[in-house]
Amino acid sequence: MQFFHKGRRIKSVSLFGFGKSNRAVFEYLEKNFENLKISIRLQKSTDGLPKGVRIFEKDNLFSELSEDLIFVSPSVRRDTEQFYGKLLSSDAELFFEKSVGDVFAVTGSDGKSTTTTLAKMLLGDKAYAIGNIGVPFTSAISYPKGSVFVSELSSFQLMDFAPKTKRAIITNITPNHLDWHKSMEEYVAAKENVLVNCGEPVFFIDDPISKELYKKHRPFAIVSLKLSEDEIKSYKAETYVYVKQGAVYADGKEILKLADISRKEDYNLKNFICATALAYGYFENSELSRIAKSFSGLPHRFELIYEINGTRFFNSSIDSSPQRTLSTLSQKTTPYVLLMGGRTKMKNYGILKDLIEKNAHALVLTGENRYEIYDAIAPISVPIYIEDAFDAAVFCAFDLALNNCDLIFSPASVSYDAFENFEKRGEAFASALGRKIQDLKRKV
Repeated sequence: MQFFHKGRRIKSVSLFGFGKSNRAVFEYLEKNFENLKISIRLQKSTDGLPKGVRIFEKDNLFSELSEDLIFVSPSVRRDTEQFYGKLLSSDAELFFEKSVGDVFAVTGSDGKSTTTTLAKMLLGDKAYAIGNIGVPFTSAISYPKGSVFVSELSSFQLMDFAPKTKRAIITNITPNHLDWHKSMEEYVAAKENVLVNCGEPVFFIDDPISKELYKKHRPFAIVSLKLSEDEIKSYKAETYVYVKQGAVYADGKEILKLADISRKEDYNLKNFICATALAYGYFENSELSRIAKSFSGLPHRFELIYEINGTRFFNSSIDSSPQRTLSTLSQKTTPYVLLMGGRTKMKNYGILKDLIEKNAHALVLTGENRYEIYDAIAPISVPIYIEDAFDAAVFCAFDLALNNCDLIFSPASVSYDAFENFEKRGEAFASALGRKIQDLKRKV
């Protein structure tokens, strides 16, 4: 079988990077196109490389770059000089070219994974989560006819293409990934690409930037937690999803009691109403209520993992920016010890100072950017402890919190200084806590 992509016959392919997405591309190509020549180019060494495939590394990264098509990992910018004039693609683009199932897309600065998960649940048994959460895009190409996909898309993936989707929503847009994007304008433009080829755009109108984007795209639905029924209907759309008198309404009809939603933090209410609007018309109200009552949140997202002697330990390793940590901390009105730090992707740690000073019992800093965070928020009345090693920081925070207040791990930073991803970081936090708790029990 011959491989055609973007209207061209492809005889040779290079995979630039070999993470989750390009591994899925390799498996798809190897299975379906046995005569295709494949090479792999690595910026850093990795495990699990396939045998019999030519590998280019480090100084030879761009050597003999003559393949017909290059699949780039999402984190690789395509305006690299060596890519000029080359045919480039990605795991996501390959899926959208080859798949025939309806796609409901989710992007945004915060809440993508939770909104994606909830929308997938609401869309039923034939729905699959794909992309940054769930299986990689390419892995889903061969899913059975009639499948429906809910795709989580990052600004990296949307930077260079506008996917064709059934529906799409932007959960919100706040400054993010500006260590990779060249400007806030570029970041917003990447997010907007999810709306360009969308059949039925859904707008969370409480978000200021989404409110501006609404003016450029004909909406299917308008979503709000804040606007009154009359205010939301001042926007032109086919469907309106909003909150009134302690319930979620759609087009003037009550569809869910707010009391039925198990996680009532502001950001979870936002995620739930966004997912409801994205999947509206595809679920029964009884199913909406069941999911609302049973959904307790995703791992590593303000997740309660231990409780001992009245102290609760929360893992929010997903909080990879100051804005996310600000959102997490805004839900807490009782004292806590805050554990922060990792690698910087946003430098605006100063936005956290007032909230930390208001409610924090102590602050523990670790990670590559520990002194950068300190410089951004000092002087502050809250005592600050700095630990070089991650486990030592967890142990310090544990001792400070125990019998005094809760402990929140909300890094406000990406994980790549010490961990492969935020999941691994969250697991390391839970493991370190577990060891401290076991030591405590042995001493009793």
